[in-house]
Amino acid sequence: MNAGKNGISNPVWKAGGVLVWGLPLLAISIMVLLKPASRSVTPVYHDEVALWFHQQTLHLFYFPQFALLFAPFHLLPPPLGDIAWRAAAAGGLGFGLYILLRSSFQSSDWRAFALVSLAAMPLTLGAVRNGQANAQLAAALVLTAACLLQQRWSLGTFFLMIAIACKPLGLAAAGLAFVVFPKMRLRIPAGIFLLFALPFLFGPPAYVAGQIAASVQRLKQCETVSESRYSTQAHLPSGQNDVTLSPTAQGAALSPKADISGLFIHLGIPFTGFPATFTRAVAGLLMAAVCWLMAGRGDKLLSVSVWFTASTVWLMLFNPMTETNSYVILAPVFGWWIWYFVEKGKLRLAWTLAILCLSMPLLHNVAHPLLGGPSANKFADALFPTVTLIFATIIGRELRRVYASSKKDMANELLPQENQV
Repeated sequence: MNAGKNGISNPVWKAGGVLVWGLPLLAISIMVLLKPASRSVTPVYHDEVALWFHQQTLHLFYFPQFALLFAPFHLLPPPLGDIAWRAAAAGGLGFGLYILLRSSFQSSDWRAFALVSLAAMPLTLGAVRNGQANAQLAAALVLTAACLLQQRWSLGTFFLMIAIACKPLGLAAAGLAFVVFPKMRLRIPAGIFLLFALPFLFGPPAYVAGQIAASVQRLKQCETVSESRYSTQAHLPSGQNDVTLSPTAQGAALSPKADISGLFIHLGIPFTGFPATFTRAVAGLLMAAVCWLMAGRGDKLLSVSVWFTASTVWLMLFNPMTETNSYVILAPVFGWWIWYFVEKGKLRLAWTLAILCLSMPLLHNVAHPLLGGPSANKFADALFPTVTLIFATIIGRELRRVYASSKKDMANELLPQENQV
């Protein structure tokens, strides 16, 4: 792996890395072109933008800024807008992963990008194929990580705001970034202020304020509605009908989920209500404390890796709306850590992570013809959080080992000398 500082290596590897992302996107684009509405959530997004344009009540579990984010794609001729939306996600994921690897490891080159992409890309296919905003959220987060590593704080804040506009889940990542990076502690509040001021430029103040308030109410319902998917009757709990939910949004909330509570419930262990909420809150506080402690070492690569890992792991395990396609968010993190262990010469751990990452989409697809759709989905709902727990355990042990090292040894182990803070 003899790469120059510009990260350019064998053109074959460069072509291979581009094709790993480009060929699936081409295939998906053809499928969308032939059958635009098949296996696609973008019609729902188009409806949301249309509701905004006509100043009607929005329905999705998103902030109103999502309608503005999707509006340029909505205005393109169909199905070109849907293809461009998917291309933006796949392009952002691939480009962000390449920049992150090149910024993290001096020896990272096109070979690293191609090999890591082979392991990480399959986990992104479901969300990209369906056009789900989870893919855009994942792209925004990996681009944020790359910017933070390069200490481009304002650009990192911009991508964090894109993440929040894609899905309110981005607030969790922003909160952890606020804890970890002192340079972000003014930029993040300012960015959030501007993000929520932006819709007032595109609609009457009363309408915009009402939609922001309604989106907050829908998010408050999110956990309650989501947990009712395990009840004998799938409906909104009593007293929760004051905010409009579309059939699609309600159906999404009531479908089986792949978070840690879904895993427990599939195993026959009740995990709803206060215990689930308390566990999510405690997990978030513990992760924030760990991030703050690790960041105190002053090593920027350690700080970014801890933030990136903790943000995505928490979102997968403790977000009550997590589904299997949400795990696109975890794919770039898997990729980064795979190459980290390659750099450390710990090839067994690198192979272990690659196999874990590939096992989720591959076993899910294999299970469908063998078990049938419903059983395969239940299997996947248990498999994905289980794999994430194993991944978190492996990374947690490595981070503890690194943290226990002296500050000088840690800098030499994680980061080339010229990249130290």
